[in-house]
Order: sequence, then C-alpha cells, then structure tokens
Amino acid sequence: MKPGEPGQGKHPGTSRCWAPTMRQGSGCPTLLLALLGLLGTPAAHGDCGPPPHMAHSKPSVAEQLSSFPVGSRVTYTCLKGAIKIPGRADMVQCLPGSRWSQLPEPCGLSCSTPTRLHFAALSEVDERINFFPIGFTVSYICHPGYENISESSPTSTCLENLTWSEVAELCRRKSCGQPPVLPRGRTLALTDFLFGARASVVCDEGYKLNGRNLIQCWLKGDDVEWSKLPTCELITCSSPPPISNGKHDGEGVEKFAYNSTVTYGCDSGFQLIGKASIQCTSTDKTNGVWSGAAPKCKEKSTFVKLGAKEVEKSTPPQNFQGNGIQTDKKDFTKEMKISLYKELLQSSNSFSHSASFSRPRGNCGPLPQLPGAEPPEDFKDQQSFSIGSKVTYRCVQGFAKLPSKSDTTQCLENARWSVLPEFCDRSCFSPPRVSFAKVSAEDEIKNFYAVNVTVSYVCNPGYTNSTDELPTSTCREDLTWSEVPELCERESCGPPENPEHGTVVTTDYLFGSKADVICDDGYVLTLGLPFIRCLLHDDGVAWTPLPTCQRMQDVSPLPSTSTAGATAVTDAPKPLEEKTSEYRYILPLIIIPCIIGIVVIVIWTIKKCGVRQKGTYKPNPTNAGDEEQGPSCQERKTGP
Repeated sequence: MKPGEPGQGKHPGTSRCWAPTMRQGSGCPTLLLALLGLLGTPAAHGDCGPPPHMAHSKPSVAEQLSSFPVGSRVTYTCLKGAIKIPGRADMVQCLPGSRWSQLPEPCGLSCSTPTRLHFAALSEVDERINFFPIGFTVSYICHPGYENISESSPTSTCLENLTWSEVAELCRRKSCGQPPVLPRGRTLALTDFLFGARASVVCDEGYKLNGRNLIQCWLKGDDVEWSKLPTCELITCSSPPPISNGKHDGEGVEKFAYNSTVTYGCDSGFQLIGKASIQCTSTDKTNGVWSGAAPKCKEKSTFVKLGAKEVEKSTPPQNFQGNGIQTDKKDFTKEMKISLYKELLQSSNSFSHSASFSRPRGNCGPLPQLPGAEPPEDFKDQQSFSIGSKVTYRCVQGFAKLPSKSDTTQCLENARWSVLPEFCDRSCFSPPRVSFAKVSAEDEIKNFYAVNVTVSYVCNPGYTNSTDELPTSTCREDLTWSEVPELCERESCGPPENPEHGTVVTTDYLFGSKADVICDDGYVLTLGLPFIRCLLHDDGVAWTPLPTCQRMQDVSPLPSTSTAGATAVTDAPKPLEEKTSEYRYILPLIIIPCIIGIVVIVIWTIKKCGVRQKGTYKPNPTNAGDEEQGPSCQERKTGP
C-alpha cells in the first residue's frame, strides 16, 4: 500500500485506527495516551488555595501559606471569646479537584454555665451541655423540698449580650404545717412553717429540756416534716437541809418538784431565826436548787418586849395548843392576852400536836402588767386568784421570748405574785441563709436575736475567704437582717488535664463547674462519663477522674485501578474521618463509575487497534513473548 492510499476496510470519514491492520506511525498511541491521561495522579488537578474563612475560628497554620497539596489537613482554632462547639470537627482536607472538604463552623459564642438557683436545679439534659449559643433555652427542675406552683418549668435563655435571662421563681417551699404539740412545753415558730424553717422549743416553768432546743422542717423522702421533738422533764430538788431543834414538813421525801415549798418549825422552847419557808427553784432551767439557806432554831429568851413594858414569859406547858403563850392572869389583862395571842398566832412557827403548820391564807389580786407580754385572754380581766395559781404569759406581736427567762408567775402563800422579770423583747427571725457560707456554730444555737445583734458566718466547703474578715449580718431596727457580703469565693481546681487523644472543654475552673470531654477524630469515649466536675476532695477541691478515648476501627479504603506497563490511578486520598462528612459516601459514587468507563474505552481501543509487534499490528496477539506489547487492563478485585 502506498503512502496516502486508503487501507483495507477504510471507509470515508472514519479513522485509520479502526482498520484491521495499520502501518507504523499510526495515531492510535496518541489517542491511547490521551485516554490514560484522564487517570493521572491527583497532583495533576492542582493544589488547594487558602483554607476556608470562618467567623469564629482561624487555621492553625501560618497565614502566608497560600497553596496546599492534595491530602493536606488543616486544623482550626477558636478566636478569642469563642469556644469549641462540642461534636464539631475542626479539620479540613485538600481534596482532588483543588477544593477543600466542607467544614461547619467549629467554634461559636456561648453563654457561661447557667445560673445556679436555690430553689431549682438544671434538668438532666441541660446539665450535660457545655455550649450555650445565643437564643438557647435551658429548663430547671424544682429542688427536693420545693413544689412547682405552675404547669411550666422555670427556664432561662442565653441573651445577645451572653448573659442569662432571669429565672421565674416558680418553685416554692413545701409546708410542714403547724409544729407538733410538745407535752409540758411549746414550740415557737421563728420564721414560718415552710421547708428549712426552724422553731425554737421551750419547756413550761419547772421543766427542763432533754434534746435540742429547736426543731426544723426538713426532707423525708419526697415530702417534708418537722424533725423529732425533744422532751420536757420535771425539775426536782433534793431533800432540804435539816436543822437542829426543829424540822420541816417534808420529812421522808427524797425529791421535791420545782416550785414546791417546805416550811421549817422549831421544837418547843425554841424560836425560828430566818425565813420559815424555802422553795425549789432553778437558776439554769436544768438543775433544781433551794431558794435560800435553811433557818435556825434558837432557844427562847425569858423576856419579850411588848410596847414599852417587859413581860415575863414562861415555858409553855406540855399540853401546849400550838401558840406557846402562857396565859397568866397576874401579868396580863384579858384584853392584852387576846391581842398578844392574835399577834403571835399570825407569826407562830411552832408545831402543833398534829405537826401541822400555821400558814397565811388569802388570794392574789389581778395579774401584774409586763412590757411586751400579755396573759391568756381568760385571765386578763380576772381580779382574784387562789394561792398556788400559775399563769403563763405570752409575747405580743413583734416581740420574742428571751432565752432562759421564765414566763410563768405564781400566786404565793403571802397572797402576792412571784416576781417575773421581763422576758419578751424585740427579735429578728433566724439569720439569712446564703449559698457560700453558713452561720457560725456559736450563733447557730441561738434562738433570740435582739436589735443590733450581729452574727458571723464561716465559708462553706469548696469556698475560701477572700479577705481577713468574716461575713456578718446585723439585726436592724425594722427587724430585718443586713445583707451578707459575699466574701467567700469558690475554690479553683485549676485547668484540667486533657485525656490522651482528647480535649477538655470548659471556661470555668471553679468549685461546682463542669467540663465536657471530647475525643479526637477517630477516637471515641469508652470508659467514664463524657464530662468531669470540680468537686470536694479531702480538704480542697479537685477534678473528677478523666474518661478514656480509644481509637475507632479504621474506615475501609477506596478501590484502586492498576495497569500493566503504564502509570495507573492510585487510591484516592481519604477525606476527613468525621461523622458529618458526606465525602466518604459521595466521592466513591462519582469516581468509581468514571474509572470503569475509562477502562472500558481503553480496552475497546486496544482490541480495535491491535497490538504492535515488530513493526506491524495484529488484532489479537497470541505469543506471550512478543516484543513491545501494548498496555492491557485487567479487572481489579475489589475488597477491603
């Protein structure tokens, strides 16, 4: 065949490649190389430019870099004021085609930990969150001892200025109701009957307290109730002391009840020196003591002075009638005898034959007026009270009972009311409760706080005093407490350590704070909670133990295509291993069909053009040893 002549099988308008035989110098190799060029390496597509711009983060690489080869990975860091969004990837990768993998903004603006409330706690769902973007709303659940007064939960929203909206106080304290009745005593509510309230306990006059001097409305299961009441026990005195030449009317009795009275009398021929009666009292509301020393019996003198005259007095006969008076008509007129008899009878302390005593009889008048106190309504207008009557006063509104002061008066045998010192005064309620400190032990046991009294506080565990002074509060004239200065600050656990292959995310290192733990890409949490807390530890505070991050099983690589005698397409670079990346699934769907199509074209071309051998082309080479065989494509086994 001459140059320029059409070959066999040549049809007008068709390429010479499709001829059964072809001469050396044909254009088929050029077409084949062009097709193989489509399977070139990724570098043929060019590098990536600068990483994508983010609003709240920046690439960690140097800013002057403007070109990145395929497969490069760049990590972003948060700008000042922004924090890492949990669960978001922070890395991009240069993919084939000179483009970066998609990456949602990894950082954002967030409010700090939601407001801590005394009446409610964060819901369990919101408690585990540590990123709160603007507009995010958290909900609260009422604390034990509180009940919700509405059908909705308290909520708070992160505002534009990165502060939390005020939480509506929808939780109120549960009520324990009226304090229980205390036998031989009573309870005085210091504040109210709601959860956390305290009521002081006092015993009636003559009884001592066995147990704490207050009760408290506290938790019992899911409800509230008053703590256990103390008991009131009778105050007693031991036997009164004996006297020479006389005795008292309580002989043979070992214990005497509070307020009981014994009266002494002298034997015949002796007269009493001192008070005839002593009473069982108490100075500390606990132990009984006698009101004074016992009297003495002194032998009677032979003369008694009666007016300006001395009258001889002889020893009474054995059959005396109890008055010890000798009625001698020689010394006394009848009128004088009767007058003297009446006078001495009223003050006589001698024993009669029946060993009974002569006691004054009568009634007490109206009750005395006491400042800040009043008697029960039934006794206010009563004009006469029998001997031994007892009346207990109560403090008027705005006043409270002074500790260790008696509030009961008694009609004595001399028809007079017992002296009752002032026992009511103006008092504040219990000192305010604060989250960072508690009332000192010395002030905690008090149940009366007069105007201008100051109580001190000590910092709660987990808090430390930031000054040299203690927090204090003072009872003011309006019977309210002054504000307690917040001198106690939360202790710091310091920056937490990062777990291996993970990061701890937090903006607060102080007592009570929470920090989330996020594993690096390709790692997952396997041991422990997804967060740590700054809690009490020994005498200070410390972070709870870190969880563990373990490596995930590697993702299967994409299938690759090889060629014999020529450069083949290599495995495409794997995209970022992130949960939200769609490239892991999209790229194979695009690349694999393209590869298959190109391979089919190459095989079809080889079959049509034949294989070059010693200057000629044969459509189907049969000798495996022939020189300069053209490329061939074999099906690649796909698999992991």
